[in-house]
Amino acid sequence: RFKQLAPSALGFSYTWRPLFTVPVKEATIRVTYDDQLPMRYDAQEPFVVTTGEDDGVPFILATLTAYAGQAVERAMLSPRDLCPKFVVSTLDSWEIIGAKFNEAVISRVEVTPEIDALAAEIVGGREGVEAARAIHRWVCKDVQYVVVELNHTGGWVPRPVNELLETRYGDCKDKYVLSASLLAARGIRSEPVLVKYDRGFEPSALPTPHQFDHCMAYLPDFDLYSNPTDTYRDLGDLDSSLSGKFVVIAAGGGRVAETPKGSPDVNRYAVSHTVSIGETGIVSGSSVMDFAGRTSGMVRRTLAATDDATKSAEGFLHAGSLGGHGELNSTEPSDLDMPLHCEG
Repeated sequence: RFKQLAPSALGFSYTWRPLFTVPVKEATIRVTYDDQLPMRYDAQEPFVVTTGEDDGVPFILATLTAYAGQAVERAMLSPRDLCPKFVVSTLDSWEIIGAKFNEAVISRVEVTPEIDALAAEIVGGREGVEAARAIHRWVCKDVQYVVVELNHTGGWVPRPVNELLETRYGDCKDKYVLSASLLAARGIRSEPVLVKYDRGFEPSALPTPHQFDHCMAYLPDFDLYSNPTDTYRDLGDLDSSLSGKFVVIAAGGGRVAETPKGSPDVNRYAVSHTVSIGETGIVSGSSVMDFAGRTSGMVRRTLAATDDATKSAEGFLHAGSLGGHGELNSTEPSDLDMPLHCEG
């Protein structure tokens, strides 16, 4: 039970869908509300929705019957794109969510003397996008991602920037506030971005804050996104769960946008193999590999997961059809200042 002591800044909204793999014989959702509220709903088949009044109180009744459950497939989309959904909301636009989140965040972005000094130290003589890149890399590397969720309604307001600077940890919106403050100290604009961090790509049929679970930054001067919670991706690099996504940019009155889709121009790798096949069919050889963009982030994360290069090499080999054993040397995977280069 949650007791709400004040009206929500974002009105009322509720979203429900069945668990992807679990069959449902019957599920019902009944919402009663004051007839002065601008309540709207949307339901996907096979939900059946009826509306009416009970003793003068309006209600919405949604029923899902005989949902069979579905089998998980490898690399599939998020279940939220594949399950029937029921959503009810009093919001009439996505922009109001951005405006309200902007109100919660903007007062926390502050250029204090400490922030100004740190920004100067991080950036040095760099300017423009290279200064922004240096700040992104510093926040990725030197501010630990930590989130503590106490309840489902308390996640909108970030911590003060001086507290973040002292503790050097925070969640996504905290990292945004620290990044934005450091960028502002160098005269670089940034805007908070609300997004769903998963492999789902269909926005909710009605505006609802349940659409979002992550905050990152948009730098309008350079048309680049920054996700400082991902320590293995540089400024402008977004993984597949954040590429081509519906977002609300929480600046001013709020606006909707879409993050850039993946492109082979920036997400690429180069591999050179020298291979020898012996008389008994044993394959041996060496490889040289260079990575950029999304692929670089994936491999960096794999390499950083172990301090044993042999395990990394054999992990890559075992993912292929032949298996095998090997050794691997690479540049430091957590150092975004250095392009990722591997030899094995």
